[in-house]
Amino acid sequence: MSSPDERITNIFWISLGVLFIAVCVVIYWRDYRDTTALSDHGAKTIGTLDEKYTEGGRPTGYTVTYQFKVSGKTYTGTSVLKTRPTSREVTIVYDPENPETSHVEGSRDFYDYMQIILAAFVIAFLIGGVRWFMNR
Repeated sequence: MSSPDERITNIFWISLGVLFIAVCVVIYWRDYRDTTALSDHGAKTIGTLDEKYTEGGRPTGYTVTYQFKVSGKTYTGTSVLKTRPTSREVTIVYDPENPETSHVEGSRDFYDYMQIILAAFVIAFLIGGVRWFMNR
């Protein structure tokens, strides 16, 4: 039987895990919503990548900074690409009503980040299982 202190500790860790997962879901839901809206209703143009990019390797990808023009005004943005850029010219998807909201076509999306949420669930489950087994 667990002592009251152990129960409080278990409740604390479970609550912290649920809070962490909730924050991840909210962050990535926003990313999913924005990405889906751009993919479904966004306009496309050709943009150029800056000369340098950050190679994060697996599973991070390649962080690139890009520029594109809409109605004579230059906009910049940052995207994480799944593969190494092969050309400086890329297709940019942007919100016609707010061109500052944009990304490189083929950049990471919501489903790529689901791996992080799944890993959080697995870790929380393993920690909870080990703690339960040790307190039996």
